[in-house]
Amino acid sequence: MTREAIKRGVLDALWRQMRATSPQSIARAVLAPSVLKALRSELHRQTGHLSSIDEIARLVKETVLRPDACR
Repeated sequence: MTREAIKRGVLDALWRQMRATSPQSIARAVLAPSVLKALRSELHRQTGHLSSIDEIARLVKETVLRPDACR
């Protein structure tokens, strides 16, 4: 990366992008209450079963996300 690119903030932008798309950031987003609520509603619509948000969060952590992303 050139000195000019660093001055223009390219390095900072790249760093922000890497943080935003890290496994931990994505896991936090997936486990956000609003996302879990939407997932609960969609599962209820598809299956007729209404799970608790805590149960859905547990299942997502244990069966969908990589363990290192949930730290």
